[in-house]
Amino acid sequence: MRTTTTRKATHFLLAVATAALALSACDSKSDSPPADEKEQAEQSFEIDQKPAWTAPATGKRYCPQYFENTIIDGGASDITVRDATTGKTKWSHKGIVTCPLVTTEAVYVGKPDGEALSLDPLTGKTKRSLDVTAFDPDGISPVETGAGVHFEFGGDLYTVDKALGQEVWSFEEETDMWIEQISSHALTVVLTTQNGKVKALSAADGKLLWTYATPSHAVIDGDITITNEAVYFGSRDGSAYALDLATGKQLWSKKLGGHGATWTPEVSANLVITADAEYIHGLDKKTGKTKWRHYAPDHGSVRAAAGQVFYADPEADEVTVLNAATGGFMTTVSPAPGAYRLAVGPTHLYVWTTSSIQAHKITKRASA
Repeated sequence: MRTTTTRKATHFLLAVATAALALSACDSKSDSPPADEKEQAEQSFEIDQKPAWTAPATGKRYCPQYFENTIIDGGASDITVRDATTGKTKWSHKGIVTCPLVTTEAVYVGKPDGEALSLDPLTGKTKRSLDVTAFDPDGISPVETGAGVHFEFGGDLYTVDKALGQEVWSFEEETDMWIEQISSHALTVVLTTQNGKVKALSAADGKLLWTYATPSHAVIDGDITITNEAVYFGSRDGSAYALDLATGKQLWSKKLGGHGATWTPEVSANLVITADAEYIHGLDKKTGKTKWRHYAPDHGSVRAAAGQVFYADPEADEVTVLNAATGGFMTTVSPAPGAYRLAVGPTHLYVWTTSSIQAHKITKRASA
């Protein structure tokens, strides 16, 4: 058992966990795609410039997500759930917690001093708590598999049953500093470490399945994206990576060429959408080849959904929308003062600004 923590864990709701959670931007291989492609893209949908609703949001908000007609986000000492159609607050849980894992059965969070907590998704009331360890969480959202719920505390991984009745297994990261991020797919848990390694564990018993080390050993602190076949992530060495989910074998790596870290990748059809400090990139999902890049030096959060890429631009006070297939410009949504976080639902784009959350209706147009 570990007797001293090797990492100073923060208590803030997640500032650690996802200030990078979806930051992306780039320039298009052809900044202006062929006119017919652009016209076709622009005719596929429209976004209302006037918000359907706004809700006050004081201070920085983190971990924005859409789930079953609700919008969930967190601040330094709360998690708040709002109705996605009206913006009205359904409930708010006060306290210092991690980013939430939201499911139909419960909302799971980690609390200081190693406590796992489940909340009723309809009311926010505490359903169950479990003292897992003495260490604090680092803001990382728990993840779920068929074997249970997996929490990070003190740089290690702890798995508990979904009822929070007991711990199932734990994985103490002793050889590679500490855990930076965790993700899951089916019965596999994937984690990244402070020194640039990726590890896959069996969700059933915590057995190590494979380990991959980036050549640079640079920190991997953005979220991990997993599909049925591959694990995608970005590194502070400025590269995006794809690994085979079953074996950990590198499928490809791509030096993006911009400045700064490579942010959380998102998959859109046959492309991986990711970003560095200056560009948003569209990479071929199978080869990593650059299909397009879009120059966006002031980008904030980036989201890919329904064939579009949305990115916040806090300097321009707007959100820009690109065609995910071509990187071509489609439209902007403004004003959105200081826009920095985004979430996308089936019918609305949700924008976190300096003082509020704005919901903009998305209308799909019928094909000609």
